[in-house]
Amino acid sequence: MTDSSYPSDKQDKFMLRFPDGMRSRIKDYASRHRRSMNQVIIDALEEAFPDLGEVTFGQLIRSRRQDAGIGLTKLALNLKV
Repeated sequence: MTDSSYPSDKQDKFMLRFPDGMRSRIKDYASRHRRSMNQVIIDALEEAFPDLGEVTFGQLIRSRRQDAGIGLTKLALNLKV
């Protein structure tokens, strides 16, 4: 086994299944905005799940409910922008 020297090889990875057509929508959006698909997805996740320090999961859910229409929902609805 070879030891990789790329920092990204040491980061967490997660396999994800997209609904039909979503991958192409993300790819098109990323291309139009000169960004990688990974960065578009990470930005959407960061917006939906900000690092709130010691906030409990319940507090996060209440916060998300108050921000309805923002985050991943916003991305899903506006990928054609």
